[in-house]
Amino acid sequence: MSDRPAAQTPPRDMDRYYRETSRGLYWEPSYVPKEGIYPQRYAPQASRIHVHNWDQWEDPFRMFYREYVRIQAKKETSYHAIADANQRFEAAKRIDRRWVEGMKLYMAALAQSENFSANLMTRMARFIPMPSFSQAAMYQAMDEMRHGQNDVNYMRWLNKHYDGVDDWLTWFQRHWLFQTARTSFEHLFVSDPFEMVIGVNGVFEAGWTNLLFVATPAVAVANGDVMFGQHQLTTQTDETRHIAIGMTGMRILLEADPRNVPVVQEWFDKWSWLLHRLVGAPTSIFIDYFGKSKVMSYKEAFQHYYLQNYIGGLIEDLGPLGLKPPRFLDLMLQENEIYSHAVWKNLFEGKQAHFHQVEAPSAEERAWFAEKYPLYGKLYEPFWQAHDGGDPLDVNAPPLHCKVCQFPLMMVDAENKPMFRHRHHDGPDGGQELYFCSEACDWIYGLDPEKYLRMLTQDEMLARGLLQPDQMPRFWGLEHANTGELHR
Repeated sequence: MSDRPAAQTPPRDMDRYYRETSRGLYWEPSYVPKEGIYPQRYAPQASRIHVHNWDQWEDPFRMFYREYVRIQAKKETSYHAIADANQRFEAAKRIDRRWVEGMKLYMAALAQSENFSANLMTRMARFIPMPSFSQAAMYQAMDEMRHGQNDVNYMRWLNKHYDGVDDWLTWFQRHWLFQTARTSFEHLFVSDPFEMVIGVNGVFEAGWTNLLFVATPAVAVANGDVMFGQHQLTTQTDETRHIAIGMTGMRILLEADPRNVPVVQEWFDKWSWLLHRLVGAPTSIFIDYFGKSKVMSYKEAFQHYYLQNYIGGLIEDLGPLGLKPPRFLDLMLQENEIYSHAVWKNLFEGKQAHFHQVEAPSAEERAWFAEKYPLYGKLYEPFWQAHDGGDPLDVNAPPLHCKVCQFPLMMVDAENKPMFRHRHHDGPDGGQELYFCSEACDWIYGLDPEKYLRMLTQDEMLARGLLQPDQMPRFWGLEHANTGELHR
């Protein structure tokens, strides 16, 4: 008889077997000191966060790579089958034309936002010394790459039927409409890795994706864009894992050390406001204006998805650990009374400087706005009445932009008084005048003044001669490079 031991029968459920036998993912490095793994700027000891056990965070999903690939492959197969059907039956021709114009703006922003998010997640995976978190972050990075590629595929499909969806890379980098998004992601990119967790997963993924990927697609379908509805649905299927990173990450940081509580609160306050600018402004006009067939108002969507579902649930869960509602939540709610109308008015006044068309709302839409928004009739109906009387309402000068978020200074209070803030910064050349869209951005500036002093808005670039007015159409990507004709 052979002395060789009998071969063991492999377990039937291999994923469960690996999960149970591979609990720990951390190890002690032998070829370099632990402190040498991380560059000094992003080393754990350089962070404002205090964690005593880096291995305590555990991914609630704990997927192995082959399991991840199997799940995502099914999603891609389903999505592309629907996409092929939409292309085969020319579904693009059934989309309301105003919604198409909105998609030029929406998808140019979304595709690059997904690519930025992928880069952010790889940085989290690299610089946060929690092994389970690193694994989950890498899965999310791959998710974001999938989303961004599908966004480009959607634009390719739309561009077969409508002109003006072909220079989105230039628009995101240079056009003034995208500067709030671009600078916010660049700001996150150089932040403390734990601040990225709060900003990306704790606020953006958990707080805003239902507005982006549930509420907005409902409006899309109501306006004939079934392709967009399915497109956003396949994106939303990944968000549960992304939200879990944020919620468990915030809990661990709050529980790890009492000194973390004010730091987490500061980051939570900061990114709650900045994402109100980055996501809230465009979402408001897609729900209220680009969709002619109305489903809900932006104010109603915000109340349901953000205020009740997100803030209510978050504070119920993490409030006992010290987390409070966002510092500027009341200001966000105040602005939501006019947000979409202020943005649409601003777009209409600058319609000559866009790559998409902006049209006046119909009388029926204006009646709907007056019903949903009590301040609409007082603050914005006179503007459209002037348009009815023949006034083109064009403004051919760039507006002032906020020094922090680079959002135009357009918000007003219930008495139609501007809400922007101003301060003077002394310098060797006499200093400079700084403008902020709100009390919130003024507060954020005070957290790190030097960062924002080094960052120029486009109106500052024009004032200093770094850009010339006649160069702006080409700089913004409004002209086809080979013909000089406008994209739209």
